[in-house]
Order: sequence, then C-alpha cells, then structure tokens
Amino acid sequence: MKKDLEKFHIPKTHKINPVSISKIVDQIMNTPLTREFVDKYELTNQEIMDNFLPLLLVCENYEKCRLCKGYNECKLEGVKGYYNIPIIDFYGTIATKFKACKYQEERDLYIYRDFKDDKLEYILKPEDIKVLGRSKIINLLGKLTKDKNAKGIYLYGDNGVGKSYLSICCANRIVKSEKQKVAYVNVKKFISTMTQLIYSDKALFEEKLDIIKNAPYLFLDGLGNEKISKFTRDDILLNILEYRKNNNLKNTVIISKYNFNQLRKLYNVDNEIQAESFVDIIKYLCDSVELVGLNNFE
Repeated sequence: MKKDLEKFHIPKTHKINPVSISKIVDQIMNTPLTREFVDKYELTNQEIMDNFLPLLLVCENYEKCRLCKGYNECKLEGVKGYYNIPIIDFYGTIATKFKACKYQEERDLYIYRDFKDDKLEYILKPEDIKVLGRSKIINLLGKLTKDKNAKGIYLYGDNGVGKSYLSICCANRIVKSEKQKVAYVNVKKFISTMTQLIYSDKALFEEKLDIIKNAPYLFLDGLGNEKISKFTRDDILLNILEYRKNNNLKNTVIISKYNFNQLRKLYNVDNEIQAESFVDIIKYLCDSVELVGLNNFE
C-alpha cells in the first residue's frame, strides 16, 4: 500500500489533491479491465477514489501483462501466470481476485504432463513436413481433433527419429488451438510412480489412473520402455486401454520403438493370450504408422 501511495504522490493521510484525483481516475478509466468494471457498476468518481488501491493494482497488472509474449516472460509479482481482476466481494466492497492468464490456462489444460516446460514451446515448423514420412503422420495427428470417427495413432520407429517431438507438437496444438484437455504420459515414469502408489497410497493410485483413463486426449510415450510385469500390463496399462475402448475414447496416441509383433512378444510375460489381447486393444484404438529418418529431438 505504501508503495502505491508513493507512486502516485498521494499523502499518507489520503487527503488527495485534485490533480492526483484526475490522474488516478484517468488511469483507471484508460485501462480496459477497470473501465469495464466501472461501467458495469456505474461507479462515480468519488466511489472510484474511495476504492482506488485495488483498482490501481489491476491497472498495474494489466500493463505488465499487455505486452507479455509468454509464461516465461511473466513479470507479475506474487503468483506467476495469474493477474488481478476487480470484483465485488462478500462484504459488498471492491476487491481483487486472481485469474489465470492465457498462457497459464494453456498449462492448466494439461491434466497430466511428463515433459519439461521448455517443450511447451514446441510447434510444428514448415520444414518438419518436408522430412521423409512426416507429412502423413502430421495429417493423421491433425485428424484427431477434426474427425470424430478418426482412430488414434500408434507411432513407432527407432530412437532419435522424432516421435516424441511430433507428438508433443501435436499435444501443444490441441491445447493452444483447440483448448482441449490433454494427458501426456511418459509410460516408464508413470509405471514407476504407480507401482509405488499401489502400496503407499491406494486412493491416489486410483485418482491418477482415473485421470489418465478419462483424458479427452491421451498420449502414452515410450510404451515398452517401462519395467514390464503382469501387474503393470494388466492392472495399469490394459486397465486404461480397455476403459478407453469401452467408452469410445479413441483420441489416443501411443509412441513406441516397437512394432506390433515386437510388442506382442515383449508383453508376453506369463500369458500369450493376454499379450495378444493387449495388442488387439491397441489396434482397435489406433492405426499403426512408422516414422523413419533422423532427428535431434529424441
């Protein structure tokens, strides 16, 4: 409060001179968020001055956010990614509350995310389409949001060809352009977490499993890289995939270095029929496509 008072040269006694009043009212009325609020509640100049501190806080936030180009450039003090908006509180007085900025909203659409913040900036570039075999895959990924009847994608290929890069680009586009919720799961990390939770916190185990099962768009990256057992295959992965099959949640992208024949052998830990069922469900949910070529993103 003291900083705000000094900034506008307002005496601590709040005996504001006419020049200061004019400057404060002008700033509040020239800031879209506060002007809209003032107009909505038909506030007089006197009512503005009686409540100028929360309104000036909104103005200050607005100026910092106006030219912001991304989450990492956030200059707001306090909670990064959240700015103040004016409200009428429970007591009928003017106050502020936090609201997520557009960059924070995009982050919040990731209901589960197993990649680092810098990869949130991954977007497809024109040159990506020119790389051998990528245009078909990019088109298939694009259909996920455009065609309700489209199947998911089982994307496989050698290490280093760019499978994760393309998949993260697609996930980011769904979040940024389509404003849809996405779960991007690193299978190895997820299985490691879940095998610990089944013993330490069964409720949290079920909660995480439920989030993944019901994700509007699900990406399972690195299938086959995890420690495979009957439990991880049947109680976690098969549980997720069967649920999505039974509820027609085909917006599923699975990334692996193994083709279906290799996958079938890999998951035949104790029961060939169960391994076959595991692969059959993936085939039901996803079309298989191989990515070839070299890339530096994996």
